[in-house]
Amino acid sequence: MKEYTSSHYSHTPVFAEEIKQFFEKYTHKYIFDCTLGEGGHSEFFLESFLTNIFLVGIERDPVIFQKARKRLERFREKVELINGSFSRLDVYFSRLHRPDPVTCILFDIGISSFHVDESGRGFSFRKSEPLDMRFDPSDGISAYEVVNGFTKEDLADIIYEYGEERNSRRIADLIVRSRKSGKIETSLDLAEIVLKAFPRRRYNRIHPATRVFQALRIYVNNELEEFKLALEKSVEILGSGGRIIVISYHSLEDRIVKRFFKSLSPENYTILTKKPLRPSLEEIKENKRSRSAKIRVLERN
Repeated sequence: MKEYTSSHYSHTPVFAEEIKQFFEKYTHKYIFDCTLGEGGHSEFFLESFLTNIFLVGIERDPVIFQKARKRLERFREKVELINGSFSRLDVYFSRLHRPDPVTCILFDIGISSFHVDESGRGFSFRKSEPLDMRFDPSDGISAYEVVNGFTKEDLADIIYEYGEERNSRRIADLIVRSRKSGKIETSLDLAEIVLKAFPRRRYNRIHPATRVFQALRIYVNNELEEFKLALEKSVEILGSGGRIIVISYHSLEDRIVKRFFKSLSPENYTILTKKPLRPSLEEIKENKRSRSAKIRVLERN
């Protein structure tokens, strides 16, 4: 496995100041950062609250986990870092045997800057990388296996369901026809195939491959089902007065959060964001990837 020794980190934490305000009321802060990534949010919180804080960071990707561990090693006595899936949130909580109530659970859902910029696993349609797209390269099937092995019907269903792409059947047909002359090996190969389904005059600023890559990534990582399960586990471990904070970046994720929060009893839970918070123009200018972000917050009564 590749060892990271540089101090360079791709991830700029989104909504850091806003989330900090949701934390400030707690005298003792027991935080679960369920999407640790490179440790951007966790580092910000640990630096902001120097005392009475214990943070548990969960990260599925073993390579990015190494980066976060190195970044946060100076906070050793205040953190517990776990390389695993956040859908096992309740298992990790029970193993810690801490008497304090969990005050905050954070989810920053979606792909990280590391995966696009550094992982080399084909997350970006602008690079020629092996088609993999798994957060954990040792787990499950890769995007390469899906693209080169699934039927046209199954491919179309995946692209439509997880990418909300109306041209899913045309794209699936082109993929199947293209692979007859040879395997689709790289992310750039796939992007060029998708592009053929869209005459240039018929698509806007969003690259046609955006939704297709999103769909494949969500499918191979089982992202939505993992997220639904993690949300269910989060309310089980949350202490009285504790808060669940979710940052999402597209409608599929946000819809899950909205429905889940509304499904809970108003006697036991209060939705603190009647409408999701959006990033400021200043934050969008500094971090373009924040432009589609939404934040929703739930409090246990």
